[in-house]
Amino acid sequence: MGERLSDVHRRAYLVHTQIMAAKKIATDFGGVDLTLDDSSPYLKLLDRLYSEDYQFANLWETSDIIVHAEGPSAAKKSPHASVVTWMLKTIDNNLKKLVQSAMQIPDSSAKNIHIQLTGFAPGSIYAGFSLQDMQETAFLSGADSFLSNAKNVIDIIPLMPRFIGKDEISQEITEFIQDPITRDAAIIAAFNMSPTGRNGIHTFEFTTPRSNLGSRAHGELSANSRPVLRVAAQENPIMSEGRQRKGSFIGEFRSVDLDKSRFDLRNINAADVGTLRCFIRDVTPEHAGSLLGKRVEVTGIYETLPNGRPRFMRVHDIKILEDLNHHLDFEAQ
Repeated sequence: MGERLSDVHRRAYLVHTQIMAAKKIATDFGGVDLTLDDSSPYLKLLDRLYSEDYQFANLWETSDIIVHAEGPSAAKKSPHASVVTWMLKTIDNNLKKLVQSAMQIPDSSAKNIHIQLTGFAPGSIYAGFSLQDMQETAFLSGADSFLSNAKNVIDIIPLMPRFIGKDEISQEITEFIQDPITRDAAIIAAFNMSPTGRNGIHTFEFTTPRSNLGSRAHGELSANSRPVLRVAAQENPIMSEGRQRKGSFIGEFRSVDLDKSRFDLRNINAADVGTLRCFIRDVTPEHAGSLLGKRVEVTGIYETLPNGRPRFMRVHDIKILEDLNHHLDFEAQ
C-alpha cells in the first residue's frame, strides 16, 4: 500500500478512535448514549475521507497518468455519460497512438497495447490511467523494459505545455525530446487531447504521479493550445535546427496516416537507419494508395538523433522505383 492510501487509513483510524473515546466518556460520566446522526462532524469527516480522499489517493497510487477535466460539463455533480465517454475515448486512443508511434510498433501489433482505467475521483472529473502489464504481449521481447520505456513516453505529456508559446512551440523542445519520432508523436497526441470547449470541457490537466522525469509532473492543455499545436501537427513539424540534413533514402512506404500526413519508410537500404518517420503535405488517398507497400525513394530535409542516425524527414519528393516515370512532388516547407 502506498503512502497516500496509508495516510487516509491512518486518519480514518484516528476518527474511529475519537468516536469510541467520546462514547466512553459520555457513558462513564453522564450515562448518555452517544448516538451519531448525519449531522455528526465525525461522520462527515469519515464520509469525506472515504468518498473523496480515498478515491484520489487510490488514483495517485495506481495510475501512470491522471487527467483532470474542468469546464461547465465537468462541474456537474453527475456529468453526462456522453462527456465522460468522450473523455475516456480521447485519452485512451491518443495514449495508445503515442506509445505505438514513439516505440515504432507496427499496426498489426498495436492491438496489444492496453490502457487500464484505474478509477475516478470527485472534484470536476478526475480519471486515472495506467499501461497494463506487457508480459503476455506476444510481439515483445523484454516486456519489462518495454513497459518502462512506454511509461517514460507517457510521462512527456504533462511537460508539453511548458514548450507551447503564444504563437509557436519553443525550439527548446528539440533538446528536451531529442528523438524526433517521439517528439512528433507527443506533439500530435497533445494536439488531439487539447479540448475544443465545444462539449463543455475547457481544460485537461495531466499529472504523472510516478514520473521518471520528475516526482510530480503536471501541465494543462486547453483550446488555447490547439492553434499552436495544429501548425506543428499538420503543417510544419518541429525539427532541431542543428541536426537537419538534406538527403534521399530508399525503402518501403508503410503505415500511412492521412489525417496527420505521416508515413513510415521501412526496410531502408542505408545501414543503421531503421524506420524513418516522414511528413508530406497534401497527399491524397489515391496517391497514398498507389504508394502503399511500394519501394520508393524519398528526398527532403531530415533530422538525426544526436548520434547522427536519421529519424524524421520533411519529404519534398517521392519516386516509385518500379516506375521511374511515376513522380510525385510536394512543396518544400
